[in-house]
Amino acid sequence: MGDLRSRHVQAVVMVFALALAPHVSDLPVWVVGWCLLLWGWALAADRLGWPQPSFRVRMILLAGGLAGAMADYFPYELWRLEFASTVLAVLLGVKALELTSTRSRMASLFLAHFLVATKLLDTITLEMAVYVLAVVLLSTAAMARLNSPLSRRAALAAAGGIMLRALPLIAALFLFFPRADGGLSWRFGLARSTGFSETLSPGNLAALVRNTAPAFRVAFQGPVPPPDQRYWRGVVLWNFDGGIWRSGGQGALRTRSVQALSTVDYALTMEPHLGAWVFSLDAPVQAPDGLWLSSDLSLSVRGRVASRRTFALRSAVERHTGPPLPSDARGLRLPGDAAPRTVALGRSWSAQGLSADAAVEAAMALFRTGGFTYSIDPPAVRGDPTDGFLFGTRSGYCGHYASAMALLLRAAGVPTRLVLGYQGGELNPLGDFLTVRQSEAHAWCEVLLPDRGWVRVDPTTAVAPTRTTQGVDAMFAGSQAADQENWARDRWARALDEVSVVWDAVRYRLDPWITDLGPDAQSDLLSGLGLGPRGFGRRLAALAGAVGLAAVLILFRPWGGLPRRRATTAEKAHRVYLRFCSRLARAGLPRAPWQGPMDYAAMVAARRPDLADKAARVAAVYAGLRYGSAKPRDLVLLRRLVRRFHP
Repeated sequence: MGDLRSRHVQAVVMVFALALAPHVSDLPVWVVGWCLLLWGWALAADRLGWPQPSFRVRMILLAGGLAGAMADYFPYELWRLEFASTVLAVLLGVKALELTSTRSRMASLFLAHFLVATKLLDTITLEMAVYVLAVVLLSTAAMARLNSPLSRRAALAAAGGIMLRALPLIAALFLFFPRADGGLSWRFGLARSTGFSETLSPGNLAALVRNTAPAFRVAFQGPVPPPDQRYWRGVVLWNFDGGIWRSGGQGALRTRSVQALSTVDYALTMEPHLGAWVFSLDAPVQAPDGLWLSSDLSLSVRGRVASRRTFALRSAVERHTGPPLPSDARGLRLPGDAAPRTVALGRSWSAQGLSADAAVEAAMALFRTGGFTYSIDPPAVRGDPTDGFLFGTRSGYCGHYASAMALLLRAAGVPTRLVLGYQGGELNPLGDFLTVRQSEAHAWCEVLLPDRGWVRVDPTTAVAPTRTTQGVDAMFAGSQAADQENWARDRWARALDEVSVVWDAVRYRLDPWITDLGPDAQSDLLSGLGLGPRGFGRRLAALAGAVGLAAVLILFRPWGGLPRRRATTAEKAHRVYLRFCSRLARAGLPRAPWQGPMDYAAMVAARRPDLADKAARVAAVYAGLRYGSAKPRDLVLLRRLVRRFHP
């Protein structure tokens, strides 16, 4: 690569890879392969001396990459941020083939800045913010090494100093930039679905068992309910077509209050899921402003939950839902000709004259004593899924049991609905809050009893009672339990768990003021700083002060930065001598490139005898400073001679 060191190419390609890494799951597979191939070629060309592609070849590659990006997103997704990230990745792939100069490498690193920063428009979390800042730090350090002979440690220190100077502007923009409900994620259509949905097929919840991402966090104002009472209602499902349960619509607005025997107050901070549902502990008493409480006691927002949001809720742990509503008749619908054996069994209970309570107990006894097992990987079912499970495999997850029980009780004449949500929650001892994870997704039934209203019935407790008291991990048995025991004994695993608990507590405390700062919270924060709605002048003054402070930090460099090499005495003398030559050139006496100071002085004396002595004196002092052993104080003399020289 000519006179440039190969370590620069390796550093630039490393920054490229780090900038692309958080986007890998969002980009087309061919784009990732494209980048790896071209980056590998750039590294091989640098190390092995392979020829770089010509300008024409690079343009063909660029045109092909952009055409591929357009083909993947055209015509309806060109506005999405993934398309912009794909274009940046294509550009970085081609830029790796022209890292032959400092200028091209600097431009490539700036491009990497943009690529990694776009991830913050997609995943606005503290973890991603830390990652992006780390990549920007490394990229800036790479720029520093491109422009100065610095060690790695010195380059990182210089990059840190540069980034620290931006803090005042960052703080000002963070405080004063207008916020919008829903955040940037929703504006770009980038909020991620969690896997939880408004439909349920008996086995689909098992896919969430291995997903340990948080679904929501809950802080109670009083004592935390025991594990067996931590049922988090999400969506109520009424309609079953033999394979899939569906909600059947949002339902009417609930106009009658729940008869609460005991209540709990709590703040629930929910992760974005692109749905309208809002999770609540069992039965919410009322809907806060901006929420809709349906007749089936499910909460929802008007629109979608596309950013992390916090709701102040009150729920009834012990309650009576009151007399039946006309819409409750939906709880007796059966799926046509589906599950004939299951329906026949339920109708036999009705023919025997079993009451609603007795039918519920008969279903629970069937699961408890019928040889059923609880499994996240049940065997495949032949024929009708419900009949095949209930009379065949007898192995399934919570969705299998809840679905089968709902059909049995409906056939027995007991109105039943299926509730989809979460069960459990892990208490964080540092933050005093519960974290409910995706792996704790759960399904259960609610039955309408004559004197008690809608009552929760969870068939899972008949098969795996530890599921609701000890958590989802307690359902594993045999070798899985042994594996978990070995994992618990591993010291590194325990250390990782402790770090996770600490980080979860940090996120819970900081997220409302950093990543989740909405317009209302921003207004409260500014008011607390004396910069409320009536303090426009103060806001302007604060912004001007931040800009001024940033300017001071840039000018005076209190945290260092790129070290500037001090000019030597000879270099300073040369700059002064160039001013002397410039003055003579304006007087019609230009210096030829081959002329040294003494030859130039002789030429000046020949053409302008009146300047001979002064020119000879300047040349002698300059020659001594530049080539001889003159002392630094002679530089002062040279400056004085040049300043007083007027041809």
